[in-house]
Amino acid sequence: MNELNAWKAAAVRVGRYLLSRYGLATCPPFDDIYPEGLIVFKRIYRWHKRMRIVGAEKLPDAPIVFASNHVRFDDPIVMWVAISVASNQRYYPRFMMRTDAFRDGTILKSRILDIDELAELVAAMLIDRDHVTLRQLKPFVKRLRDHKVFGIYIGRTRSRSGMVMEYREFDEPGSATFFMVQAQNNRPELNVAAIPLTRTFNIVTKRSTFIFGDPLYVDTRADRQTQRNIDFELIQQIANQVEINVPQLLALVVYLHVLHNLGDTTSLQRLKAETAAVFRAADGHYIDPAARADFDKEFKRALRFFEKRDIIQHYKDDVALASDVVRRCPPLDRSYKDLNPIKFLANQILHFPDLVGAAETAVLGLPEASPVLSRQKAI
Repeated sequence: MNELNAWKAAAVRVGRYLLSRYGLATCPPFDDIYPEGLIVFKRIYRWHKRMRIVGAEKLPDAPIVFASNHVRFDDPIVMWVAISVASNQRYYPRFMMRTDAFRDGTILKSRILDIDELAELVAAMLIDRDHVTLRQLKPFVKRLRDHKVFGIYIGRTRSRSGMVMEYREFDEPGSATFFMVQAQNNRPELNVAAIPLTRTFNIVTKRSTFIFGDPLYVDTRADRQTQRNIDFELIQQIANQVEINVPQLLALVVYLHVLHNLGDTTSLQRLKAETAAVFRAADGHYIDPAARADFDKEFKRALRFFEKRDIIQHYKDDVALASDVVRRCPPLDRSYKDLNPIKFLANQILHFPDLVGAAETAVLGLPEASPVLSRQKAI
């Protein structure tokens, strides 16, 4: 398909939508130009340079619930692209989105634009966070019964700290199995799959990796506890699919230096050796191909990133650490990543006890380090 035609089709629909806000045109559909939209979004996000897909071959036939982590504002858009690309455009997903995701009185909720409305027209399926109605649930079940797919952020809210999920406003994760069981009820021929989908965003290189895991299934006769066990297994798989990159490992090493009061100075050679030791221990995990191809290059890029943020300063082999910045405990809001990128990056891999143990061994020189940090919440 000609890219110019794709941009033209998208521009016409957006223009009609904006005119409809003033009653000058009818509100247009968008789901009939999904192929054109895919071309446009791939160009906007520089897909071939900044995005990578792993595990596309694991995708079964629909119906499918894609259960994923939520790490960035644009997750629904780029995951829509990732699922469409991974499935060779067999599936164009819709995503569950809460009705009050955007505040009134902003440019995104105004006379000119209602982003909730536009999202629903494009690919969102709206649901109330606290007062869910049966009327809101039925479309998800129907979509599965129609052999289609949708995505759900099983952690409900976007992570601000870098952790895979944050339990800030609720006690339990969202339930993918609820929709699976309801769709399969009285439909013995239907077998709904749940696919764990993990996005890892490298804040240094601005690259994203989307990893599709093995499908999970639930028996319609399964009791509630069995269903919840599968929901939590989905979370475990999502967490296990976080891709390991050098900035995360360097951040963890720096954090341990500060946490254990090893001094505000160290050597570049030591810092690099400790980070490399943890990297070697990461075999068996999903690892950033750039790190495997050229560890030294990725280490230098991470080092420059922290230097620009006045966390690390080095001259030749002498390194100074800004311990006060590393110890900072920002609020769990959008400023967290900028105020303490060390903790933000370390939190991404804090749930891997083998990596934390390897870091403690490398930094503290322990013969058999006990991964204390991995039992903590966000640092």
